[in-house]
Amino acid sequence: TPGAARAMRLWSRLMLAGTLAFHSLAPFRRRPLPVSAWVACGRFRAVSASRSCRAEESNDGSRVSLAALGPDPEAAFKKWILGPLVAAAGQGSQDPGRAELTWEYLMPGKVIMDLPLEGGGVLQVTSHSASEQKGLPPNAPEGSVEEWRVLRFKPAVGANDLLQSVTKVLAIPGEGSKEKLEVRSRDDVLVLAYTKSLAATILAALMVLGAPVMRAVRAAAGGPDAPEGKDRLRFLCIGLGGGSVPSFLARILSGAHVDVVELEPGVVRAAQEGMGFTPGPCLTVATEDGVRFAARAAERVQSGDEDSGYDCVLVDAYDADGNVPSELWSREGGLAAALSGGLLRKRGGMVIANFLPDIDLAPIMEAYRGSLSKQAVGASFSVTAGGTQNQLVVQLCHGSREATTATMSEEELTRMMQEAAKEVTEVSGCNFDMAELAARKLSLYDGR
Repeated sequence: TPGAARAMRLWSRLMLAGTLAFHSLAPFRRRPLPVSAWVACGRFRAVSASRSCRAEESNDGSRVSLAALGPDPEAAFKKWILGPLVAAAGQGSQDPGRAELTWEYLMPGKVIMDLPLEGGGVLQVTSHSASEQKGLPPNAPEGSVEEWRVLRFKPAVGANDLLQSVTKVLAIPGEGSKEKLEVRSRDDVLVLAYTKSLAATILAALMVLGAPVMRAVRAAAGGPDAPEGKDRLRFLCIGLGGGSVPSFLARILSGAHVDVVELEPGVVRAAQEGMGFTPGPCLTVATEDGVRFAARAAERVQSGDEDSGYDCVLVDAYDADGNVPSELWSREGGLAAALSGGLLRKRGGMVIANFLPDIDLAPIMEAYRGSLSKQAVGASFSVTAGGTQNQLVVQLCHGSREATTATMSEEELTRMMQEAAKEVTEVSGCNFDMAELAARKLSLYDGR
């Protein structure tokens, strides 16, 4: 009946909204959701014939059939169910990587790269059409398009496909052949929710530490006087993925220098050739062990080269099982030794690491805190990322023991982080609200 059909459409859209909320921007999706999962509606299935729609009870009471959606069920589903929901949910948003567009890259895409890894398994890059084409430069060659790129790890054994990164790219045809594409990532767009949380937390925390963040942000937005020399912000990112966060930091902070270290050569190749990651003089990538790279930098600092230290060390690296290697977070690990040896700059700095939910953070915070005991240790805290609820572990240290965040309350630190993030958002023109993410569910660690 018409009433049942209307109820069915409403129910389908509510179910989809819940699915989008639960799976939005998940950096550790085990596999793309099949279309059948998007339209699962309990005891009913939608049957579409041109513009008519009726509800029909499923014979088995649970499974959903797409056969009745016509010769192209995915297209019909996008048009009649996803389309109206996405249009309504995305009204007023200027973020080209917003959650309402998640379905575009969760649908099956075109495989453009399959790279075997030295440690086993395969890295796969897929391309997916983007409904919005707002990022094309005015002089873009004919045939240029904006699209999604997805980097996924496929293990040698098992089927737990690990989604590593999603970027939005400009695919520009090369001269003489549309098959030869120049792929450039949009370094102003962060797609996965945890990457937005990482960037917002880093920038806000550095401002709380007194680093010249706003000077760099204003210069990147067209203002004068980018930080130079010893004022120049320096970042060490251990783990590349698709390169979206390092690229974002290099773009939003004029004069900043970002060093990225990635252990797997295949990841570097996939990021550069498939995901649009573009290194440059201020954004470098080294293919080696991140702990060894950090240890050498700390040795140079001990030898008198203070410019080898970093304002921020970001750990976003995982093994084949989705765990952060203990060398990057344990008290006995090599990164803790490098931090103890002066990896962070004397004026102060921070360590931030991305962990899956439900991880015991106490030993991690204790290790980072202990490694910086020679400096003025600041606040130890965690921030919960949006979407997947990943835990971001943050350890601050200061240039002097008089100016420290160690004695701040959660409320005071949260307020300062939110105010700093709001200022960065307003001045930079960032397309998502950093203030919502920079101190989300902030929880202080008191060492007990």
